[in-house]
Amino acid sequence: SVLLLTDHGIYASRDRLGRTPVVIGRKEGAIAATFETCAFPNLGYEVDRDLGPGEIVRLTPEGMEQLSPPGDQMQICAFLWIYYGFPASSYEGINVEVARYRCGAALARADDMQIDIVAGVPDSGVGHAIGYASEARIPYGRPFVKYTPTWSRSFMPQEQRVRDLVAQMKLIPIREQIAGKRLLFCEDSIVRGTQ
Repeated sequence: SVLLLTDHGIYASRDRLGRTPVVIGRKEGAIAATFETCAFPNLGYEVDRDLGPGEIVRLTPEGMEQLSPPGDQMQICAFLWIYYGFPASSYEGINVEVARYRCGAALARADDMQIDIVAGVPDSGVGHAIGYASEARIPYGRPFVKYTPTWSRSFMPQEQRVRDLVAQMKLIPIREQIAGKRLLFCEDSIVRGTQ
């Protein structure tokens, strides 16, 4: 997907299969495009609509002009909701954090593990863990906290050596929350149990 600023307006194009979003927002006298709906509220925009797969539009002060209609085959990336989407964003009208809560709750309904505390691996696993804990009526805790000065996502550095280092550095255990407890960790809708 692409947003391109030119002298003739902003061209917004969603990829052929709609894997990544492009969302149009409006407020009085203005129109905007973004990949993340969370960009709109603090600027006073309301979501107008999502571009369809392969759709191309041009935004000008006068409004929006469709240059190419959407295709009919959608294959949006589910990892937007599970892993790398921002919690305050919505894609195709579905909020990321709400989707993570629902995933966690579904995991709890399918699981019968005996555990003392549910935890989420920060950041994306937290919503899954809260959904799980709420559905299973098991306490939610934070036995690991994220050391935020490192990279936000350990898959982002270009070299595997650096990715491994970031993954080792970014979580700090709180031993008092862990010692002697049966823990369940939610990591992007994956459940890992430990004692």
